[in-house]
Amino acid sequence: MTQVQAQEILVALQRIAAAWSGTKVEILSISSGCAFASDHPDFSVEQLTQAADQVMYARKQEYYRAKKLSSGTLVSSGNGERS
Repeated sequence: MTQVQAQEILVALQRIAAAWSGTKVEILSISSGCAFASDHPDFSVEQLTQAADQVMYARKQEYYRAKKLSSGTLVSSGNGERS
């Protein structure tokens, strides 16, 4: 798989999540990350998986930062309730 193909798949998945969010489920978001052997020719499969995980967690952190949420932390809705 090329990097372009991977990006196209990720964009398609995000479109699906956006279409489902609010219709089939209340909120749906997807966390993804990928790493390519061509970028890391000396990496083992395990190391590539770890690199992809790091990308995923960085994207996830960006998502929460953009939403002004803290990963894994409940956020007050403003009326004293936690969601």
